[in-house]
Amino acid sequence: KFKKFSEDSTKMIDHAVCMTKEHPSFGEVINIITDQADILLNTTIHKPNKFAISGLQRRDWIFSGPVAKKLELLHISVYKDGRIEVIEPNGKIHSQEYVSNRNFLSLHISDLITEGSSAYRKQGITESGWLPSLRNIGVETRNLDVVVSRLQGGEELLIKEGINTRSYVKIDKDFLNRHSNNPEIAISYQSNPTEWSENYLKENGALSLLAHFDPNKKQEDRCVKFLQRYVNQLKEYKKLDELSEAVKNSYGYSLEKY
Repeated sequence: KFKKFSEDSTKMIDHAVCMTKEHPSFGEVINIITDQADILLNTTIHKPNKFAISGLQRRDWIFSGPVAKKLELLHISVYKDGRIEVIEPNGKIHSQEYVSNRNFLSLHISDLITEGSSAYRKQGITESGWLPSLRNIGVETRNLDVVVSRLQGGEELLIKEGINTRSYVKIDKDFLNRHSNNPEIAISYQSNPTEWSENYLKENGALSLLAHFDPNKKQEDRCVKFLQRYVNQLKEYKKLDELSEAVKNSYGYSLEKY
C-alpha cells in the first residue's frame, strides 16, 4: 500500500486514517500529535485568517494527513517535484491556487528529521524543499512537528529559517544505549555521520549500497545526494570504479547519469 499510494496523497491519507482504526498504537500516536497540534494552533499569536496542516511526499502524509482530518483542517500535500495539492476535510481536492496568498498559516508535520535537507536546502541562489515550496505560494510556516529526530542538525538549520521544531522522540545517546543492537557504532555514527561514513567507505567501499541504485526502487534522489556528498572520497579511496562497474553490470546504466 505504501508504494502503491506514494504518488497519490489523498489515497495515502485515506489509507493512514484506516490504519489508525486497525492499529490502536498508531491511532494513539496520531491522537497525541493531534492534541499537541491543536494546542499550538489555538495559542498562536497573531493568528491568520486560516490554518492548515502540511506534509511532504510521502512518509509525512502518513502522520500529517490523519491529523488534518481529525482537526478538520485543509491538508497541503507537497510533492518532491514541487507540485502542491490541497485537500479539504471532506476529501475534495484543489490545486495550489486554493491557498495561494490567502493568509494561510500551516503547521508542517514530518515523520523524521536528520539534517533538515528535505525541509530546506540551497544551491547557489536556488532554494528547494517543502519550506520554499510553501513560501512560494504565500503559505506561512512557523512550526514543524516531527515524530522522530535524529539530532543531526536539522533543528538548528530550520531555526535560522524561522521554524521552531518539536519532536516526540529523540534519538540521543540514552535512546541508543537502550534500544540499539550495537550502541557503540550507533553513537559513533550519530556524533559525526559524515566522518563515520567517510571512514566506512574508505575501509569497505560502497558495494553494500548497490541495491539502492536499482531503478525499480525509485531512490534516484538518494543516490544523487549520496554521490554529491561522497564522490570525491570514493575517487580518493579508489572505490568509485568498483561501484560504477557493479551498477552497470547489475542495472545496465552508468553512474555518469548522476
